[in-house]
Amino acid sequence: MDDLHEFVTSWEDMLSLYFQVENQINDYLTTLTSQTPAAYYEQGRLVIPVATIALEGVTLLSKSARVKAILRYMDELKAQGSSKWATFTDKLDFQLLKKQLANRGFDQATLARLERGIEGTDLLRHFKDNPELADAWRVLDDANSPLKAEIDELNDVSRYLDDIEDFGGYDNWNRILRGSVNNGEELIYRLSKIDAPKPVIYSGDLYRIVDNGLDPLHTHYIPRGKSHRYSQPGEDALYFSSSKEGNTQELTHWGKEIEGNTTTFLYRNIDAEGLLDLTNPKVRKQLGISLDQITNESYEFSHILGSWSQRRYKGIIAPSARGVSDNLYFVNIVIFNSGTANGFIKGKELIKIVN
Repeated sequence: MDDLHEFVTSWEDMLSLYFQVENQINDYLTTLTSQTPAAYYEQGRLVIPVATIALEGVTLLSKSARVKAILRYMDELKAQGSSKWATFTDKLDFQLLKKQLANRGFDQATLARLERGIEGTDLLRHFKDNPELADAWRVLDDANSPLKAEIDELNDVSRYLDDIEDFGGYDNWNRILRGSVNNGEELIYRLSKIDAPKPVIYSGDLYRIVDNGLDPLHTHYIPRGKSHRYSQPGEDALYFSSSKEGNTQELTHWGKEIEGNTTTFLYRNIDAEGLLDLTNPKVRKQLGISLDQITNESYEFSHILGSWSQRRYKGIIAPSARGVSDNLYFVNIVIFNSGTANGFIKGKELIKIVN
């Protein structure tokens, strides 16, 4: 095996030796066929001066003898059956791979674990084609992950090696990308890597309470510079509720006097399409967020979701922060601009209620 490994890995040297021999033989033959004193002398001697050319201390004759022995051994293995031949070629391939991986910082202990780990699998073939998969295997091995022999996981990890290092290792990166996020930075990363949830249609009534005399579809009445849960300054959004009680709860929470000062606009039987449904637990799980993270007093997560959603959806179906208990809550519908809202309510029944 050592002889064969040396032969395979030094094929460029062997080729170089071949050309040295070929050139010297050609020069010698040219001399023999010329009409010079040197030609007459060499014709008398007829000695080819290349038989002892040496390469790195190994003569051509000894090298060729070893190659012949190797080829005989290979023929014998082939004759003994496909399984022995496959084992032989796998071991040879791994010896070649080891040299590559040693240059990538793999120590002997890791290489030994890798050899045991890929035995009986087809991972060696994948590693030969893409050595970065071996780097991914090392990351999973360091994390004691049972997925280190799964080619799909190795492919995923190999694409995110830098990200995994930035997030402090595989376990943390895996939680952020596939589990739950703990902060805004993690949510931004998660959103940049996943497929956006499919948009849905909200079918039902829309309620919006505004001060008497104001247009309910003019977003400029929102105080400038003030942030709302899913919109920041410069982002256009209109907030509706699916019930009057829910809309009332939202406003009274912020100290708004409802009675005698406001009008409720009720838009009946609305079909608003293209919305992100954050009331759906499966959607929240896909995004890596919890109900509490988007209904507590912090807007860290909701602001990120709002900005991200404005580029992908027409609005959001959102759990209200009011009355949240055991997954029971009022429902808000956020429409991202007044033009879109006008399109949804055009031709629909409108009821005005002076409070």
